[in-house]
Amino acid sequence: MKTILLLILSLSIVVSLPQVINAKVKRDLGRICLECHLKLKKGITAGKGIHSPVKKGRCTGCHNPHTSNHAALLRISDADLCYTCHKKEAGGSFGKQYIHKPITDTGCTQCHDPHYSKNKSLLIEKKGEGCFVCHKKEDIFIGKIVHAPVQNGDCMICHDPHTSNDEALLVKKREAICAQCHTMKGKRFIDAHNGYPVIGTDCLSCHNPHSSNNRNLLRSSLHTPFADGKCTVCHNPPTSGDPVRLSKGGEDTCLACHNGIAEKFDKLYSHLYGEKENVCLNCHNPHASDAGHLLGGREERVCLKCHEDTMRRMTTPEYRGNNHPDIEKCSNCHEPHGSNHRLFLINGEELCANSKCHATAGSFAHPMGKDVIDPRLKSGISCMTCHNPMGTPYKYNLRFDGKADLCNQCHKF
Repeated sequence: MKTILLLILSLSIVVSLPQVINAKVKRDLGRICLECHLKLKKGITAGKGIHSPVKKGRCTGCHNPHTSNHAALLRISDADLCYTCHKKEAGGSFGKQYIHKPITDTGCTQCHDPHYSKNKSLLIEKKGEGCFVCHKKEDIFIGKIVHAPVQNGDCMICHDPHTSNDEALLVKKREAICAQCHTMKGKRFIDAHNGYPVIGTDCLSCHNPHSSNNRNLLRSSLHTPFADGKCTVCHNPPTSGDPVRLSKGGEDTCLACHNGIAEKFDKLYSHLYGEKENVCLNCHNPHASDAGHLLGGREERVCLKCHEDTMRRMTTPEYRGNNHPDIEKCSNCHEPHGSNHRLFLINGEELCANSKCHATAGSFAHPMGKDVIDPRLKSGISCMTCHNPMGTPYKYNLRFDGKADLCNQCHKF
C-alpha cells in the first residue's frame, strides 16, 4: 500500500513538473525582456497601474519573441489581441450599435497603454485630455460659457468611450443624463420653460451640452418665436389640454411664416415626406441650433439619418478610399427641399461639369444627354449613369469595374 502511495505521489510530481517549469520560464522571460527594454522597465517601476500580463511577466502572451507579421512583434493585430481577454459580447461594452471610431480604425492602444499608466483604466492621457487628441477643442469650446463636466474633463459622465446605442455615444437617454445633475422640478424650472411640460424631452434640442455664448447654454441660433418667448405662435397654450401639440398642425405651422419654401417643395422630387407630423422637423430644430438654417445638427449628420446607404459608403473601408471630395457637404450638389433633377441643384451632367469641379469632362466624356438613352432605364445618360459620387469600391467612383463590367451593362455582346 505504501509503495502504491509513493508511486502515485511520484507520478503527480512528474505530471505537474512541466507546468511549474512553464510558469517559471514565463516569469523569467519577462525578466529577460526587461533587461533590454529599459525604458519599459523604468515606466513599469514608476507606473501606478500595470497591465495584468505585464505584472505577471507574461510578455509572450502578447508578443512573439522571435518574429511576427505585426508591429511590435504582436502575435495578432492590436484590437484582436485585446479581445482575447476583453470579450466583446453582444450587449456588452463593445456590442452596441455605434462604435467609437478609434476602436475600429486604430485599435485600443489609441487611448490605452498596453503596459502601464499613472491614469485609471491604463489611459494614456488623464480623463478627458485623451478625447482632445481627436476632438478639436475649438469644436467643443465654441462659447465662453463652458458646461462644468466639460471644463473638468469629465467627458465620460455623458459619453461611453467604447460603444453606445446613441450616435453621440451617450451613456443613456439624453434627458436621463441631464437629470443626473439638474433637478427638473420646481417653480424655477417651470418658469424657465414658460410653463410647458418639457420633462422627458430632448434637452439638447435647445441647450449645447459643451459650451455656448448664450445664457443657460442655449444654442447659438434661436428661432425668432422661441427667442422672443412667443411659444403660442407654434404651440397650443400651456394651459390647454395638449400644450405641446402644434397649433396649426403639420408643416402648415412652419409654412405659415416660411411661405416661400412651399414653392421649393412643388417639384418632381420633393423632400416633403417622413414619419413625423411636421416633416420640417426631420431636418430642422424648431427652437435652437448651432448649425445654419436651424438644422438639427451638422449637415451630413442630418442627411445620413435617413440615407443609410450613403453612410455605409462613407464609413466602410472598401468605399472610403473612393469617397467623393467634400462628400459631407451635401448641399454643394443637392437641393434639400425639392428639385426637378432627382434632388440635384441642376441636371447631372451640368452639375458635374461646372467650372469648379470637372470643367473639362464634357470634352472627352461618353455621349450624354436626354437623346442618348440608357437601354436599362430607358432614360437619358448622365454622369451618374456610370459614376456614383457617394463612393464605390472602384477607381474614379465607377459603379462597376471599368475594365469591362461597366461597359457591358449597356453594350451586350
